Amino acid sequence: MLPALNLCMPDTTKSCAACCGLMNHADISRSNLTKYLNDGAFRTAHYWRYQIEGSYPEQTTLCRDYSTHICPFQGFTAEGLPGCLVHPRVVGEDRRDRGLFGAAGCSRYFCPAFTLLSDETKTILIEALDDWYLYTMAIIDPLATERIICQLYERGLRRGGRSFKQALGDALAIHGEILAGREGTVFCYSRDEYAFASKNHF
Repeated sequence: MLPALNLCMPDTTKSCAACCGLMNHADISRSNLTKYLNDGAFRTAHYWRYQIEGSYPEQTTLCRDYSTHICPFQGFTAEGLPGCLVHPRVVGEDRRDRGLFGAAGCSRYFCPAFTLLSDETKTILIEALDDWYLYTMAIIDPLATERIICQLYERGLRRGGRSFKQALGDALAIHGEILAGREGTVFCYSRDEYAFASKNHF
């Protein structure tokens, strides 16, 4: 059964491409990830180089986990919208089989946030965030995101207000800096992996 809310690209103001390996870069600063996403169109147009040379991103950049993957076919599908540049909604046909995991793997995957975030929190994130980077930080660490929102409620802030939106963005920006300074994995592909990481790092 598919989730009721689309967390990958909920609207035209933000999206998340963490499952494409974006957060496997050692440097997950906004500037570095923006540069990588901006170069996505070039990588996609010259994808054959990766097939011939074997020069996938994780072979040419510092990674957090060399046992996983950074997909070369991710980039900005529109302004402020990270995503798959070979997705059928982007190019009119499904070209995801060019990627390591193929179309079947990509289409069936849902990250831990889909099940760990409450429906209320999902709605809050979609309503309150208009920035892909802050939104991604919220998605990759769902338990921390729930705690942040609880703390905002404890301070008397309520969803829908400008103060709540600003405070949430500020808190996620700080959390992003904390994650950027942490060694090792910051995005977990499964609930079990995330549960283990949460006990030890998050």
